[in-house]
Amino acid sequence: MGIIMPVMLVPALLIIPAHAAPPLYICQHGGKAVYTSYPKKLPQGRCQPSALQEAEPTAATPTDDPIRDFWYRLEFGHIDAQTPILPPPPPARPSTTVNNTAASTMPPAPLSRRQLIERDIAAEKNALQQAQRQLSQAQQSAQTAGILAWRGRVADHLQNLRALEEELKRY
Repeated sequence: MGIIMPVMLVPALLIIPAHAAPPLYICQHGGKAVYTSYPKKLPQGRCQPSALQEAEPTAATPTDDPIRDFWYRLEFGHIDAQTPILPPPPPARPSTTVNNTAASTMPPAPLSRRQLIERDIAAEKNALQQAQRQLSQAQQSAQTAGILAWRGRVADHLQNLRALEEELKRY
């Protein structure tokens, strides 16, 4: 088995020229065009063979294009050999001071039983007044069904008010 493998590789090496580079692909990665010879290493990249397969690897020559230079400076700023490139600043440390504002804010004291009953009496008086107004409007418009319904509601509110006042006498 070890002898067959080198024999199989030798014909393959004779077919591929020594200066041949691996195939080149152009991929879209992160919204930009990326050239690679290993398209499977790009996550979720959409790749297709590049038309630059036969191009000679030559360095780009600087051009005297004022428009390109303007946009380059606009995007990257003016960089020359004397411009120092500083490392990024260290991350900011969190403040170690503790504010005890939460401890000083006390929740409101719970209402006593008497205060709860007084609050319910006030709400029941408001509901009784509103029901009496609705009853008088129904009587003025001569709505028999409305009159009967509002009389029942007024009676319920009066009964609730009496019960709450009796409860208040206990405290």
